[in-house]
Amino acid sequence: MGHPLGHHGRLRGVVNRTPLAAWATCEAGWQLYPVYAVDDEGTCACPKGQACPHPGKHPTTPRGFNDASSDPERIAELFTRWPGGNVGLKTGRASGTIIIDVDPRHGGMETLGRLQAEHGYLPPTRMHATGGGGFHYALRYPEGMVEVPSRAIGPGVEVKANGAGVVMPPSNHASGGRYALLLRAPLAPLPPCVAEIPRRELRVLAGGAEPPTESRFKLPERIYETASPSAASRDVLGNRLGRRLGSLVRWSCMDGSRQARAPRGGCSSFGHLPTPRMCVALIRAMLLSTLEPNGERTP
Repeated sequence: MGHPLGHHGRLRGVVNRTPLAAWATCEAGWQLYPVYAVDDEGTCACPKGQACPHPGKHPTTPRGFNDASSDPERIAELFTRWPGGNVGLKTGRASGTIIIDVDPRHGGMETLGRLQAEHGYLPPTRMHATGGGGFHYALRYPEGMVEVPSRAIGPGVEVKANGAGVVMPPSNHASGGRYALLLRAPLAPLPPCVAEIPRRELRVLAGGAEPPTESRFKLPERIYETASPSAASRDVLGNRLGRRLGSLVRWSCMDGSRQARAPRGGCSSFGHLPTPRMCVALIRAMLLSTLEPNGERTP
């Protein structure tokens, strides 16, 4: 689980609330680095401004995620020397974490649903809502496996492992949304099927060319009948997400004075006030957790 400020050291000299909130809720051993934020108009804070092709998503440091660290003094130095309003997490062996990045805007929900129908459900684990309306599933890096490459494994679904990084809550997004901690839970082991898909599909191209970003992993046109995943595992995830949504709804129904006195209905770990976008992300995650392999919803 994440560590509280002061337990593993404070980020001394850092005044920006975003890295402080990210540090307060991150997992022990996670390597963080500063990332450029965006303003209210979605313009990146980097020198390119409106011409930036990746607003709010690229590092401020010279070596990018390779400058990341889990040491609080080093993190504080990074955010002081190369200030960034957003926070990045270096994925892979360095942080002991693999992120499954699901983007509904590019078919990620359908891809993940078909993958889970074919290979079984992702186990209950830590989940983030991305600023663009998607999800990050945080899973434990498999012991004994040297290389888990980062790549797309289907439309709208990417594995972020070695040689990659992701933006962390509560960073902001060019769309106007924010990254948020949806479910704070121990990191579950990476399912073997996810580890095998990128490893067996990755091909080294001749002449040192870069691997293509388009996935070579083709989902089957027909999902064959497989054993039903554990209903208990599915219910755990659905119930936890349901409780989170209930907390958000209860908090949003309070009047201003009660909201000021209440601990945000259990929403403080989001790092900021609940938003409609966050509620939509929770509902999407809940619906996905209740799908049976045939695509129907459980009663």
